[in-house]
Order: sequence, then structure tokens, then C-alpha cells
Amino acid sequence: MSLTMSKLLQRISCLFLLSLASFVSTAETIRVFGYDSKPPKYYTEDNVNKGILVDIMAYAGKQMNVEFEVDLLPWPRAVYMANKGDGAILGFSITAERKKSFDYSDVVFWDDVYIVVKKDKKFTFNTVDDLKDKIGALVRGASYGQEFEEGKKNNKLKIVWTNSVTQRLLLVLRERVDYTFVSGAYGLDMALKNDEQLLKLSLIHISEPTRQEAIS
Repeated sequence: MSLTMSKLLQRISCLFLLSLASFVSTAETIRVFGYDSKPPKYYTEDNVNKGILVDIMAYAGKQMNVEFEVDLLPWPRAVYMANKGDGAILGFSITAERKKSFDYSDVVFWDDVYIVVKKDKKFTFNTVDDLKDKIGALVRGASYGQEFEEGKKNNKLKIVWTNSVTQRLLLVLRERVDYTFVSGAYGLDMALKNDEQLLKLSLIHISEPTRQEAIS
């Protein structure tokens, strides 16, 4: 699957969140945390930060005469560091709880969210209520908007927390969980191609985007 840069920028959004506790507008260097495994937006390869958002941050920094020190980490670690007030964070969904601690920039680009299930285990999905009797696999620290957060708070959602998209898809494939959410078509495509078991694509059903997620 190949997507042009312009289409990606139209379809994907990344929330550039600035921690109120740590961000100083006069600073010449701003530390920014992000996920180390979310191509093509941001990822590490051979210990080098790469991706569209990394390039955008470098370009914006030159225009603003500011150095953005991008630090890509496993997602739970990135969230932990941002919550400590050690820097800003990329790719952070907006929720009422997070807005108490973080100041969100305008949306940079949008991200499609897909639900992935076994082909013989398909079910209708319209709202969070459709997931209340099912088990989902999600990455630690992830959120998919306010409705999702309300579902967790009201104990409607049963979640198995994982560390990577590959781990989540394998849980779906092995029927340990009923579904997973995946953000971005390109990253999903790469995960499916890079694991021998996930090459059994005929066993997996990928929905049309369930929603577009604004991440500033």
C-alpha cells in the first residue's frame, strides 16, 4: 500500500501537545516525546528517528528558530515522560481528563482508526456500547477519544493492554481477544507484512475507518 505525502497529510492527524507544567515559550530547545513504532508518521530505524512528523518538526523548528528535540519511545514510556512534565508529546488523543494537564495545539493532520477482527467473528460496530460484551486489545496508554474514555470509566469495556500493534493483531488472530483498534492504514499494512503469522491475512477482517481521530 502506498500513499502520497499529500494524501497522508490530509488523512492523518497528529496532536502536538505541550505540557503546561514544562513548556516555556521562550525556550530555544523543546523536548518532544512520541511513539517509536508508528510509521510513516514517526518511528525509529537503526536508532535514527524517522517519519513525516519528525521531518515536519525539523522544518517548523527552523522557521521558528526553535530546536525540537524529538525523543521516540515505547508509547507507555512517552506518555509517562509527558505526564511528568518533561516535554511535549506527539499523537495524543483529546480527552476531557487529558485537557486538565495538557494544552493542545491546532490539528496538524488526521488519523483514520480501524477495528480489526477475525473474519469469522465479525460484528456490527457503531458505538462503544457494541463492545461491552467483548474483549479488546489496545496499546498501553492509548485512548480513542472521549466516548472511549467514558466506556472505560463505566466498566463497559474489557481491555487487554499490550505493547505493540503486532502483539495486538496476534491476539486477534489467536482468538484471545475479539478486536483491536489500529490507527493509520500504512502502519497496519506494515505490521501485517512483517510477521509471518499475520501474513494469513485471509483470517483477518479490517473495517472501513470507524472514525477519524484528531490528534493535534
